[in-house]
Amino acid sequence: MTGYFKLLTVIILLVIFLYYTIKTNVKYGYSLIDALKTNVLSIYIISVVIPLQYAIVEFHLSKQAASFGETIFLGLCHLLIVAMLLFPSKKTLIKSGNSLKWLGAIVAIAVASYFNPNNCNPPATLIGIYYVCSLLISSFVIYRSYNSTEIFEAMWNGFKIIVLIEFILAIAYPVLDMHEVTTMFYGAITGEHAERGFRSSAVGTFDHPGPLGLILSFIFIYFATNYAHGIRKKESLSFAIVSAIVVALSQSRASYIISILSVIIIYILRNVTKLKNIIRYSFIGILGILFISYIFIFHTDVGKNLFLSYEFNKMLMARFVHWYIGWNAFIKNPILGTGLNAHLSFISDNKIIRLLGLKLSENDFYATNPIHNSHLIILCELGLLGGILWIWGFYSLIKINIVSIIELNRNKIKYPTSHESMYAVSQNFAVLILIAYIVYAFIGWATMHYYTFVFVLISVFFSEKSRLEREISNPKKQ
Repeated sequence: MTGYFKLLTVIILLVIFLYYTIKTNVKYGYSLIDALKTNVLSIYIISVVIPLQYAIVEFHLSKQAASFGETIFLGLCHLLIVAMLLFPSKKTLIKSGNSLKWLGAIVAIAVASYFNPNNCNPPATLIGIYYVCSLLISSFVIYRSYNSTEIFEAMWNGFKIIVLIEFILAIAYPVLDMHEVTTMFYGAITGEHAERGFRSSAVGTFDHPGPLGLILSFIFIYFATNYAHGIRKKESLSFAIVSAIVVALSQSRASYIISILSVIIIYILRNVTKLKNIIRYSFIGILGILFISYIFIFHTDVGKNLFLSYEFNKMLMARFVHWYIGWNAFIKNPILGTGLNAHLSFISDNKIIRLLGLKLSENDFYATNPIHNSHLIILCELGLLGGILWIWGFYSLIKINIVSIIELNRNKIKYPTSHESMYAVSQNFAVLILIAYIVYAFIGWATMHYYTFVFVLISVFFSEKSRLEREISNPKKQ
């Protein structure tokens, strides 16, 4: 399948999707401009996970780049952000939320890291700066242009299409053993990742089973949260189940963990009425996770192969070694860090692997792959200030949403309106996706991809816009 044929096929499918959803939205009372606007955001969400992009600058670096690679792409998602500028802004909701300020501060530190005297790969940092700056611009445009209802509908429609596409590809491989689909988007390297030792894994539109499992776990959390709060229950349950099937076929262990964890946390958040009660409910949740994990790992063939095999022990040890290398890279330059997208170059230039007494070649996995811990990557590349800001951002965003959830649970309405239910979904989904991100980031670096940041930030914008709209409509509760 040629690149042009792929591009034409996807564009035709997106046009059909746009026509159908706009027609449906207009039928249910949306104006044509509002329907078009919402669906542009839906297509943006779809386009960040389907690689419709063109390489505008390809750096041939003499040193190894890290999480952001060594190519600058211009994608359909970037062009859609320009289209969003044509829509009028929500003037009453233009107030910047905590997430946008936090992202702006992280980007500022990332840009400053280019001038870091310890940065041994400035061109790689430029590539990283391009992606984080485009993320900041995209976030600002989305924040200024959309209210919570529009973001909800955009996620609903976009996530449904992503689930259907990934489900079809996951059935094609590994279920039907159609190897051709594994190389459709990223070539032969994806096919190698799909066939990992004893297990064949779905890769979908991604280059590795890990990102597929992560993104579909996020989508599973979204539909499961909607189901728990009574929004479009039949459809929510259906898409939650299909998402879970794709996660299962990805055979991503970390995605299994965050999916199971999210179900427990949904239960906790539905019942907590005081901050101190979280400890009690968390204890119940931990017991539930341990029980489910015990059954899955010790009493199913899939669980035994995934968690009790030699391949799992090898993978676990590889992560410990990687973290050890990363931590020593941070200790060597704790204040300023190595520079964005430059930690692998720093590790190589400073002979850290050799100094630690590890008998590894310069072309070894540890020297050519980003550290499999996204939190450690941030700490290593942006230094202590970047690491503290990173932790503070997650803490503050989770805390403010949990406070809103507790307030909702204390004033629980027996028959909530759709607006109340949507507000509850917005606060719960933000907490769930942030916790899922934090957990996955400890054991992988898929959380450093552009599309992962987009999913997290849109969920946070949804919660912030919902909260701000609620304050405006109920000024006495401020």
